Amino acid sequence: MKTCPECYTEYADTMDECPVDSTMLKVIEKDPLVGTHLANRYEILSVIGRGGMGVVYKARQEIMDRLMAIKMLHSHMVAEPESVKRFFREAKTVSQVKHHHVVTLYDFNISPQGQPYIVMDYLEGKSLKHVVKEGGILTFERADHIFKQVCEGLAAAHVLDVVHRDMKPENIVISRQADDSDWVTLVDFGLSKLKDERGAEVASITRIGDVCGSPPYMSPEQCLSSRVVDPRSDIYGLAVVIYEALSNKLPFNVKSAIEMLDSHLYAAPIAFNLALPELKPCTELTHVLNKALQKDPDKRHQTMEEFGSELHEALMRDSLKLRTLRHRAEVASLHGRYTDTGSQRVVALSQDPLSPEILDGINFLAKQAQLEYNVRPASASANLLPAQIDASSAGAKVAKTSNPPANPNNVSRGKHRGKREVAPQAEEHEEYIFQNCPYCDTPVQENVHFCLQCRRHLPSPQEVAKLRTVQGRHSLPKKARGEGPISADTRARLAANRTMHLIRLQESLKVVLAILIVYATYVGMQNPAVIEAVQKLAGSFNLEVQIK
Repeated sequence: MKTCPECYTEYADTMDECPVDSTMLKVIEKDPLVGTHLANRYEILSVIGRGGMGVVYKARQEIMDRLMAIKMLHSHMVAEPESVKRFFREAKTVSQVKHHHVVTLYDFNISPQGQPYIVMDYLEGKSLKHVVKEGGILTFERADHIFKQVCEGLAAAHVLDVVHRDMKPENIVISRQADDSDWVTLVDFGLSKLKDERGAEVASITRIGDVCGSPPYMSPEQCLSSRVVDPRSDIYGLAVVIYEALSNKLPFNVKSAIEMLDSHLYAAPIAFNLALPELKPCTELTHVLNKALQKDPDKRHQTMEEFGSELHEALMRDSLKLRTLRHRAEVASLHGRYTDTGSQRVVALSQDPLSPEILDGINFLAKQAQLEYNVRPASASANLLPAQIDASSAGAKVAKTSNPPANPNNVSRGKHRGKREVAPQAEEHEEYIFQNCPYCDTPVQENVHFCLQCRRHLPSPQEVAKLRTVQGRHSLPKKARGEGPISADTRARLAANRTMHLIRLQESLKVVLAILIVYATYVGMQNPAVIEAVQKLAGSFNLEVQIK
């Protein structure tokens, strides 16, 4: 019998490669517990996986005829009291967390051979690691659904002061439940620690100086000591998992576990929007992950609920940005397939014909962009572009005009007697002379007769000839004042100019007001009525005022 070292699936001896992940199979001896009964209740069916601490078996509960998962500690680790204590701590921890996104624990005991074991739900699904490996990086919409459930499960554990401490893609199992094909269940709380009701740590399951966890996903405080972690360490580890699931890369580019631990402690993570070129617009998610990956726990999100809320908002906003950019690229690609072959709008097909629905959508986009097409003889096959010639040779049908233009020689000359006859000019193939838009300097795609940036029609050679001439060269009409996009520097300069004008106006008003006050005082002092009124007011307060 052979097994895959990645997914631990067992295969026949005739197979050499795992059909799931293309990993070379290894020959193993049949596990002695497979086919036996445990505690007269569980029939061991097969091995699900092997880890550093134990083996996970697929079993069937005979009384209820229900599939279960049994995790049993390695026999060579039974002699270590700390390992046994850590194993049963997992059982107690998981049994206290009651949540639909946390694996359910049903039983735990010691086998007749002296090996501790726990009985849990059997999950018919795949880990997040295998999902990303098989299907590629997650879309933002799918990631929002998956990690929302992860945050809910961890938040429920944190309420009971339970810290997972080993957040990694392998411990996030995705299965199908009812109508949800991405149902999340958190497993392997074997490295968690528990606090009692008084807040004091109960019987630490790790020895002083131990470092527990997976190096790529460990928090800085976890790299230093396993006794000082709190729920904010799970936030750090989950942020690394999200980073990897959406970019297939880690925040630190290192080659060894020691370098990874050192990077967690001292190096700055690579910004998420720099991991892949297509993620450059994702500034919202970059901000959230940068905050969650802070070295100081006090600078991170303080609760899993806070992190989950900000993560959801960032994924939704950046998802909208990516969809908008993809839509613009698709529109530009569709416009680039337009060409002129007659009096009707047609599409130059390259290989596969387009459906009527897509053609209707293209025509709608063309009307929205106000494309202008010139009428040409349908019989002039020499005017076809290379893409159209290839399409016609491949069997693509190009629309033809129903009414070809009339021959000018057949037109009656009775109405043109006494006038000079104009010989019909041979129609030339119309080519656009611009590589960049003459209005906004944006690169122009081939066979597109308008600018996708400013939505202006590009002048034809005939239209260029009609433009005004300056110093012997063609010059396009100047853009009107305020037309087109305004840069940030221009906006700042305009705002500064407005501020200066307001300051000068304010100073002028102050001078005018001061002059008016002085003038009013002078006029009042020359008026006898005003002088008399002032003397009466001063006399009421026994003041002697002498006005000279």
